[in-house]
Amino acid sequence: MLLIKKRIITIPIFIATICIIFSNCNLSDSKSDESGEFTIFLLADSTISAVHAVTQLIDTLILEDQPLIAIEDVEQYKWSDHTLTLNTENDRLKAMESSTGKSLGIPFVITVGEERIYLGGFWYMYSSYMPSFPHIFFSSKGLYIEKGLLDGNKDVRNDDRIYQSLKAAGVLIE
Repeated sequence: MLLIKKRIITIPIFIATICIIFSNCNLSDSKSDESGEFTIFLLADSTISAVHAVTQLIDTLILEDQPLIAIEDVEQYKWSDHTLTLNTENDRLKAMESSTGKSLGIPFVITVGEERIYLGGFWYMYSSYMPSFPHIFFSSKGLYIEKGLLDGNKDVRNDDRIYQSLKAAGVLIE
C-alpha cells in the first residue's frame, strides 16, 4: 500500500518536471535567435525630429510596428566604417532621400532583438545643424552611420550586441 502511494505521488511530479523542461526548450536552429536580429526602426510619431528625440529616454520612444530595415534587407555591414549596404531597393528610404525632410533629422532606433541599442537620425546635407549623435547621410554608395560629433570616447555604433547579430546573420565584414 505504501509503495502504491509513493508511485501515485512520484509519477505526477516526474511528468510535471518533464513538461517544464520541454516547455522551456527552444528547438529552433535559427542563427539569429542567439543574439537577436539587427533592425532599424523609425518612430511611430513622424512629427518628432531627431534633435528632439535624443532629449528623451530611448525606451520611452514609440517605434513603428515594422522596421525600416530588417536583417533580411542587409547585404553587408562593414564594421570598420559602419557602412551598410542593402540587397534590395528600399522604397521608404528612397522617398525619404528624395523628399525635403526635416532639417533637424529623422530619428531612428537601432535594435537587436527586443533591445534598443542606440538612437540616431537620418540627416540631410543641406542642414546647417551638425548632430551630436549618430547619424546617417543619404548616399548612393550605401548608408554610412557616422559617429556623433560630441559622443566623447564611447562609440555606441561599436556595441557588441550589434556585432554578434550581424556576424550570426552572415553579413558582417570586419
